[in-house]
Amino acid sequence: MNGIGLTIGALLPAIVLLVYIFKKDRAEKEPIGLIALLFFAGVVIATPAGWLEGLIIPLINGLFQNAGYVEDGTRYLGTVPFYIYTFLENFFGVALVEEGLKFIALFFLTYRNKNFNSLFDGMVYAITVSLGFAAIENVMYAFSYGWGTVFSRMILSVPAHMFFGVLMGYFYSFWNVFRHVDSLEKDAKQKGMIAASRKPIKKGRQLALALIVPTIVHGFFDFCLSADSTFFLVVFYIFVIALYIFCFMRIHKFSKSDVMYGHLLLTVFLKRNQDILLLVRSEAFQHNLTSNGLEDTREMLNSYYALTFDADPNEETSLEALMNEATE
Repeated sequence: MNGIGLTIGALLPAIVLLVYIFKKDRAEKEPIGLIALLFFAGVVIATPAGWLEGLIIPLINGLFQNAGYVEDGTRYLGTVPFYIYTFLENFFGVALVEEGLKFIALFFLTYRNKNFNSLFDGMVYAITVSLGFAAIENVMYAFSYGWGTVFSRMILSVPAHMFFGVLMGYFYSFWNVFRHVDSLEKDAKQKGMIAASRKPIKKGRQLALALIVPTIVHGFFDFCLSADSTFFLVVFYIFVIALYIFCFMRIHKFSKSDVMYGHLLLTVFLKRNQDILLLVRSEAFQHNLTSNGLEDTREMLNSYYALTFDADPNEETSLEALMNEATE
């Protein structure tokens, strides 16, 4: 009975946060099956994460086997070697492994999914994977260390994993926007609507940041806890408070501004291609006259907005509304 209670207590924080994020998904709720799959993926990757950490951390230990000094059979590192070791262990032995596996699960389960069609979706997906990982990790810690650890991780480690997911999902969402804008621009280039020499949007940077930023934040979180220093402990608590404030504000802002991609993509496209914007504003375009590829332009913009991304019927769908946003 105690084991059941411990399991429920360990799972509860992740489940509460997952429900919170699901309710924040304003534009279009994600399918329960997809959410369950992503959560389960987070649970599953905890096992290979443990294996990889078990391989990498001994390698890092080996780099320091002759460093420092030995006293009573125990090797001690000097201040600088200790901090270097702690940095390598937490950033590369733990954070990169865990965030890397979360990223792989997130990417391959969602990047082609038809439901990935609004700004908040990437954040929902990344947080769900992270909370699945946090849930199983919390259960393992609970059975190893008891209720005290469950309560401390309830306010620190479990929310921290969600925060890492917020950061990953933020950049992942924008990568998805940018890759579809890139597709739209390629189509426009083929139709001769924009110059072939137009530089493509930098979508790869967003995808890289989706892994790099949460890895750095996760590594710093663990480093501060492992540094065995009052100074870094104070820094840790300040850092955690800052994460709480920043990430919940980011969730609120993303949720509040959540829109289906059709509207957003064309706004970004028109902002980047002001010549198209001028064409769309022209009198000939507004009257749908046949000249200079106007019909092709109108057809592409309307179909890309109305069909590919299933625009919300409750939102204004006119190109005029999009053009007004693009000129802001």
